[in-house]
Amino acid sequence: MDDVWNYRAWEDVLKTPLVNAAAPGSRVLVTTRDEGVARGVSAIWPYHHVDTLAPDDAWLLLKTQVLSSEINEDHINTLKDIGLKIIQKCGYLPLAIKVMGGLLRERGGLRRDWQHVLDDSKWSRTKMPDELNYAVYLSYEYMPSYLKQCFLYYSLLPKSRNFTMAQVAAMWISEGFIHGNSNDLEELGENYYKELVSRNLIEPDKSYVNIWVCSMHDVVRSFAHYMTKDEALVTQDGENDILASQKFLRLSIETNRSQSGELNWKSLQTQQSVRTLISTIHIKINPGDSLATFSSLRTLLMESGDMAVLVESLHQLKHLRYLTLVNYDISVIPGNIGKMKLLQFLDLRGCTRLLNLPDSFVKLGQLRLLSLPKGCMVPRGFSGLTNMRRLSMFQAHMDGDWCSLDELGPLSQLRFLALVQLENVSAASFAANARLSEKTHLIMLSLVDLH
Repeated sequence: MDDVWNYRAWEDVLKTPLVNAAAPGSRVLVTTRDEGVARGVSAIWPYHHVDTLAPDDAWLLLKTQVLSSEINEDHINTLKDIGLKIIQKCGYLPLAIKVMGGLLRERGGLRRDWQHVLDDSKWSRTKMPDELNYAVYLSYEYMPSYLKQCFLYYSLLPKSRNFTMAQVAAMWISEGFIHGNSNDLEELGENYYKELVSRNLIEPDKSYVNIWVCSMHDVVRSFAHYMTKDEALVTQDGENDILASQKFLRLSIETNRSQSGELNWKSLQTQQSVRTLISTIHIKINPGDSLATFSSLRTLLMESGDMAVLVESLHQLKHLRYLTLVNYDISVIPGNIGKMKLLQFLDLRGCTRLLNLPDSFVKLGQLRLLSLPKGCMVPRGFSGLTNMRRLSMFQAHMDGDWCSLDELGPLSQLRFLALVQLENVSAASFAANARLSEKTHLIMLSLVDLH
């Protein structure tokens, strides 16, 4: 069990199954930054305290992080005297050194740049809690303003769920963090994402290609939560008291695996100014409950067994830009969804019972992303959604009242396209009407076989 903050994780999750089922001699390895947790889980004493890096190893790690096509190793070695002093201020901690390396790479390779970082008074900031890292704070202070808000927002994403670079960029766009030409918003968002990776503030997940999925270290995440504590809340199910006592602009509600409770929809009604609501837990929703309270919402991601009740009031979210629903009970999207004129990103992949979209769907003229569940049909008139950049699981249907392959023809801004059921295309002429060869922005074309 890595980076345990509360001994109840052992008491409530692992103790019973291990005591009852584990073979004699089995061991559990627990890492924690709190010796009280080690005592709470009855760890064998003496505890093993992990040493910090030796100076030479720390310097090697810093050099590795700073090296780039513009800064070579020979030049970095001339800065070793300053580098060792910076490492000392990092407490020889690997994470702090990596973050500082990302900062120094961004600042450049001049001696005065490194000296400026070393001499910065923010190393001695006194108002920050002891458990937060000053190297992370210094890196944050040197960020451009556009990147700060993206970094802080990333820390709200639940650790229990993977978010792709495209999803993260879409949320930033929905919140208004990305400014520029409408044609380039996704590219700008991905550049900001890559900059966070370059600064070692988020780390690529090696089980995915390139940097498509990343994670944020708990130390970095704790710092970001501290910086946003007055306007954003990351909470776990069962922690309802703070929701009743303080108003937030952004809410992220995660599953606490050591508890089995659920959150009541009514407990969220005081948060009328919330702009982002992310929930990966089961929320108890009763007949008559509505989304109308949250008229300021721009970003909504929900995983809940009772979402079918709330879907009826989706159209009241006039400012909503981003919507992801992961729900097995939703079989119908109301016809009034066409009233959501500002909606830009719609991910319905998790709504596996959804068979078709209503006719009014084609009125969503601002839509830039659409991800469909397997087998979901799209109404005719889809060709009018010319802002579309990403389209996933589009069925190559050729007859009836549903959208056919040739309606892709006018969608000239497509970057990513995934087509399914190509066996329905009876002649090459139908496929030609999609005009794929004319889509000069297309980066990825995926032909999906569902069998």
